Amino acid sequence: MQKLYCRTGPISEALGISVHLVRRLIKSGLIEAEETPGGQYRIPFSELERLKKEGLPPIPASPEEDDFESESGRQSEPDQQEEVRQNRLLAPPSNKVVRSAEDVVLAENQLKHLRIRLDTEETKDSIRTRKRQSAAEKAAQDRVAAEQTARADAEKQRRDWEANIVKNALDALPSEIPPETYLEARQSVAEALEGLGPQSPPSLPLRSAREAIRKVLAPWQRAQETSRAINEGVEQLPWAAKMTSTPTEWQVRAREAAADAISKLSKDSCYEDKLRVAGAAVRPIGKEFESSMLKRKILDGIVLWEGTAEERENARDKVRQALERAPVGTEQREFERIRDQALKPYRSLIEQRKLDAQKEQRVERLLGHISEYLDRLEADEEIEFDDCFEQLRLVEKLRPSIRRGILGKLKKTELTDLEIETVIEDLIDEYLDEHLE
Repeated sequence: MQKLYCRTGPISEALGISVHLVRRLIKSGLIEAEETPGGQYRIPFSELERLKKEGLPPIPASPEEDDFESESGRQSEPDQQEEVRQNRLLAPPSNKVVRSAEDVVLAENQLKHLRIRLDTEETKDSIRTRKRQSAAEKAAQDRVAAEQTARADAEKQRRDWEANIVKNALDALPSEIPPETYLEARQSVAEALEGLGPQSPPSLPLRSAREAIRKVLAPWQRAQETSRAINEGVEQLPWAAKMTSTPTEWQVRAREAAADAISKLSKDSCYEDKLRVAGAAVRPIGKEFESSMLKRKILDGIVLWEGTAEERENARDKVRQALERAPVGTEQREFERIRDQALKPYRSLIEQRKLDAQKEQRVERLLGHISEYLDRLEADEEIEFDDCFEQLRLVEKLRPSIRRGILGKLKKTELTDLEIETVIEDLIDEYLDEHLE
């Protein structure tokens, strides 16, 4: 690397001393310098830096240097006069005066140098203080950063630890649990792990997580057992009372009865107890269904062919009311007896109507005896008709009253055909006697 040099003028300005003092320091060997062939001095730039750093050394005074100065170059008269004017001297300075002035300048420079050194030391102390403060601040920042990093690492380690335990706990949950139960279990496990960490004994967090899961699942498991017991209870209904698509009235009633019975048990009841009370609640409903089916069968079996529509409807209502009064569990034979008892008046009415119809048919058949008897009376000359039409008119006139008369007698007693014909003849004779007179 090329070495840098300065001349005496810039050095004197930089150090705040005269060029003369610079030359004395060079000649005294206190400043390293090179002399050029022209008698000029070149001072390495590193010397200037050293003098600024270390300060000016004491400058010795010697006659040789004075002689050297007087021989090497006295100040010109104009220069001396200018210096006298500047320093307000009355005459050009002598060597003693010059040395005295130089000593004063040297002392001033040394004082300046001392001040500079003091300022430099203060600056260095300030710099060192700032460095120490900066180092302390950096150390504190490093400690804070280290603590934050340690806390972050510890927190991440704990999160990873907790996530692993939570995952293992949740993986053991039944797949069919609802989302809200799953979230509750997750929260419960996280709460159970509070205050624990990776440094805890491995069995402690696992036991705490299992206990938290057990507490969360307990209500859901009880609800599942209750639902299963209700379903099992409803299944005890007869197959005809159940449907797979839309629940029947009987399934709805059975489910409500089973749920009500289970609700009366303590919440810690086992599944077997729930199933037992559910079955007991459903069985009466099953019997009621069987009774209803039997009643419907009895009602559907009612046939009153000879009855009117109104009679058939009234008869069904009468039988239905009678069957409803029968207790659940009544046997089919008893239901049939109740039905027959309720239908008895209607069957009697129909039977009587049938008998009356038969009588009417019989009487209608025997009313032909009117014409026969009139023909016989005409043959015996007990009556005379102008023509056949007159006889027919009389027959038509007599038929209603004779019919009523015969039917009236038949309601009171049974008559043979011959006895009916005799009654017809008597009624004709009565009419003729009454009208021919």
